[in-house]
Amino acid sequence: MQDVAEEIKELESGEKGQVKLGLVPTAAHHILLPIIHILTRDFPNIQLKTVIGQTDFLYEKLRERELDLVIGLYGELDDNFECVPFYQDTMVVVANSSHDIFKEEISLVRLVNFKWILAPSSVMSRQWLDRAFDLHGFSKPEVQIETNLLLMIPSVIMKTELLSFISRRNLESVDTSKKHLKEVPIAELSMDRFYNVISRREGYLSPAAKCLRDIFIQQGRRIFDGD
Repeated sequence: MQDVAEEIKELESGEKGQVKLGLVPTAAHHILLPIIHILTRDFPNIQLKTVIGQTDFLYEKLRERELDLVIGLYGELDDNFECVPFYQDTMVVVANSSHDIFKEEISLVRLVNFKWILAPSSVMSRQWLDRAFDLHGFSKPEVQIETNLLLMIPSVIMKTELLSFISRRNLESVDTSKKHLKEVPIAELSMDRFYNVISRREGYLSPAAKCLRDIFIQQGRRIFDGD
């Protein structure tokens, strides 16, 4: 009944309305500015409210109807969500370029000897990494620093001897003027993942939210790649 009332109100007023969009931090870093540019240029009547957070937090807000759309990962885990993938990303192990890991032959067993900075255990990529070590018979990474401020991690890696597990895209986007980031090539620890535009499967989606969803589906890859 609430959805019907909202739809009637929008049809009567003719207004585009507001879109409440949730984004995981990496997505926000790469696509929020281009999306704002598209909306201000082509859709001036759409108002955008953004919330940036981790996947579990955003999905809960989507269930509670506090968000219209989420740009996130692993949307297929909830049957109540409609999930459309639009960009593939890869998570890899990284260190600063002068790290001791590069001074000898790189292997999975050597990674156990180093300390890490990682996302909280509630984050899917962290869970995947822990399982990967377990499946190969090793103890989980020794986490010295745990943080949900994921965009800070590349800067920390450059200035410490910690290892981490981050998007390969971050190797291209951080300021590496003093101490470069470098991928630690471990095939067993390369995780492909998809960014999705996610909405509730049942319920009303406003014309403005549908418009923004279509932008991600049709232009998301180009936006992510900065074309």
